[in-house]
Amino acid sequence: MKTNTKWTFMVYLAGDNNLATAGDADLAEMRRAGSTADVNIVAQFDSAIAAGAKRFLLKRGGIDEYVEDLGEIDSGAPETLTEFISWATQRYPAERYALVLWNHGSGWEPSEMDRIARSVGTPNYHSREAIERSASPLSRVMFRTTLEKIFRLPSPAERAICSDDNSGHSLDTLELGKVLAGAVNSLGKPFDLLGMDACLMSNLEVACQLKPFVRYMVASEELEPNAGWPYDLVLQKLVDQPDLPTAELAAHVVRAYVKSYVDRRYAGPVTQAAIDLDKVAALATPIEQLAQTLIADRA
Repeated sequence: MKTNTKWTFMVYLAGDNNLATAGDADLAEMRRAGSTADVNIVAQFDSAIAAGAKRFLLKRGGIDEYVEDLGEIDSGAPETLTEFISWATQRYPAERYALVLWNHGSGWEPSEMDRIARSVGTPNYHSREAIERSASPLSRVMFRTTLEKIFRLPSPAERAICSDDNSGHSLDTLELGKVLAGAVNSLGKPFDLLGMDACLMSNLEVACQLKPFVRYMVASEELEPNAGWPYDLVLQKLVDQPDLPTAELAAHVVRAYVKSYVDRRYAGPVTQAAIDLDKVAALATPIEQLAQTLIADRA
């Protein structure tokens, strides 16, 4: 489909958790820039505070913006993300697409873990296991289906291994790859930019999984502060310069993110990186060769 719109910038806010107020703040930041004839700024927000989820075409100051009530949804389900991408790209087609995944920055809570474990009939399960899993890396997975797969393992020991050795994260990355593969197949081209407004996503495993479907990735290696991305700073530059090359937009996200925390004198660590995924093979290949050499040496 031909269009004169330069960008559709999609933000998927999975905020049915203790980050709901941060989601409201981020929508307000997006409204400071607002959609234009050249840039569509769209979002889907599943909030723990408001009843149900909503979709938006965000306008400057919130004036005359499109709002659609979705009712209760499961923002932790891959198919919900797929539906949002389909809606956004079909309703607001553009020359280039950016997708930001805004997620469980503070993790899945024990009560959520317990509900999921009981729903799948977890073998040899005790409710205190939910507390243990919520304190592990498993708490930061993106999709509910990843939790379900791990909770279906037959013993607490196997579930603990998967929780602590990043298998949960690996499963999550595969699930995301499936979602993006379907979206790219429908679009007929890769996403120009994929941002992770979530913790611990800037690593080689994620980059390798995204490479067939995304041109540039922006993500944090470390934990993100609760304020996340400064959407007003990120989007104002895109609105002002809609012909900005994607590589420059990715680099701008990093600079704006770091600057926002320097300006507020944030005392903790702040990390953010922009990655040209065409260059990933140059790093992944020698790492794979090193791994194979080490494995052979141990045999």
